[in-house]
Amino acid sequence: MGNDRVSIGLGIVEEHISNNELKDKPATYKLLSESQFVSQLPDLYHILGKYGYKIPEYYYFTSYCMIAAKHSFILHPSGDLYKCLCFVGREEYICGNIFDENTHNCYFSEELYRQCISRNCCFLPICHTGCRYRALVKYGDLMHIDCRRHLLEEINKRLIMKNMEI
Repeated sequence: MGNDRVSIGLGIVEEHISNNELKDKPATYKLLSESQFVSQLPDLYHILGKYGYKIPEYYYFTSYCMIAAKHSFILHPSGDLYKCLCFVGREEYICGNIFDENTHNCYFSEELYRQCISRNCCFLPICHTGCRYRALVKYGDLMHIDCRRHLLEEINKRLIMKNMEI
């Protein structure tokens, strides 16, 4: 196919565990801090670019999320519908069932979008108010903005500079 036709997406793989659980992990277990990720990601894309891989023009954390897509669901074999892979199998996060006519677009919030718009956030089209699962883990509330604007600003600034070098 050729490297120029392949896009490589790099992201933060997060394991949501408590500090006590982290202490029990083997010494070889490491997580990049957000600042390490921000500083190393553009360099990695730069290296990939030297090998002919396409460097993205801008960076975003996830693909287009199903929660942000009004008519997208994950279908469980039982017929249950979910809006996030992290919620599959958890009854409290079922958004409906294909055998019922009561499916609804849960966890999509126009109010969260309004809050980001009022902050004049230029990253809204690529972040869609952040990850609902991260909001749940971090704030205990699915309907809280998971703002990572500072990371997107820094990564994209560095990525623009790396794209100019190639």
